[in-house]
Parts: sequence; C-alpha cells; structure tokens
Amino acid sequence: MINSLLLALSVSIDSFGIGISYGIKNAKVRFLSMVLLILMSVLGTSASFFIGNTINVIFSGFITKLISSSILVLLGIIIILDPIPFDFDKSHILDLKEAFILGLALSLDSICLGIGSSIGGFFDFSFPIFVAVFQAIFLILGKFFGKKILSNFNIPENYLKILSGIVLIIFGLLKLINNNC
Repeated sequence: MINSLLLALSVSIDSFGIGISYGIKNAKVRFLSMVLLILMSVLGTSASFFIGNTINVIFSGFITKLISSSILVLLGIIIILDPIPFDFDKSHILDLKEAFILGLALSLDSICLGIGSSIGGFFDFSFPIFVAVFQAIFLILGKFFGKKILSNFNIPENYLKILSGIVLIIFGLLKLINNNC
C-alpha cells in the first residue's frame, strides 16, 4: 500500500502545475468538471493494469516513457504559450469538454505507470484511488497557490505562466531520465 501511495503521488504532481496555471488566471474549475477528472483518473488507471501485458508486447518500456515524458513537455509548452491550458472558449471556466481533455492529459502518466506496473507484476487496487485523490488535491492546492502568488507578489502574470510551464517541462524531462515509466 505504501508503494501505491508513493507511485500515485509521483504521477499526480503535474496536476499542481496545472492548478497554478488556473489559479494565476483566476479560472474556475466546476464541481462536475472535477468529478469528471477524478473518474477519468480512476477508470484510466484501472484499465491500464488490465492492458499492461498487451502493451508490453507492442511497445518497449523506453517508448512508453518517451511518450509520457513528451506529453508532459508538450503540456508545459502549451501552458507557456496559452495562459489557461484547455480553456478553448476563453471563459476562464473549466467546462466538462475541457475537463475531459485535461483529464486525458493528466491520466496519461498514471496510465503509463499502471501499464508498467502491471507488466512488472505489481497490482494494487488502491493505486487508482490514490491517483485520483492526489490529482484532485494537487489541482486544488496549485490553484490556491496560484491565486496567492498572484495576490501577494507583484510578479507579472506572463512570468508565472512561464514558470508553471517550465515546471511541467522539468517534470517531463525528469520522467525521461528516471528509470520508472
């Protein structure tokens, strides 16, 4: 159970950077959007355990790590270029369609880890729950800290946006270097 907790923590930390991006711009995350993000995490991570052996035959561990890392780096670049990632209608409110797309992006790491873990023979039913809980907590905390940074420091928003994107890029690069998926 401790392994599941630590693994879920490690794959959920990128939600913090997303939360900071939303907090900096005072964007709202609707309750149903948060529920959708959590459900996608649980379902995606759970399904990943069951398809891990099949994926192992098709792709090497390096390829899955490369895909996961590339997605984080790309997400960091999107944040740098777009103040609120996945706010397609520029409403500063994360609606269900945008939450679905964000949920896919946030779930890819946990899916990758779930696949890798199942390939290695590790399976724990608590892992998908931990992932969902940590992603929600980090998104909320990131949003809170983003608002605090914006209100307490006279830092131009574009610098904070760039910092948030850089954090995700660093996480992506560290994932590529790390031996885990």
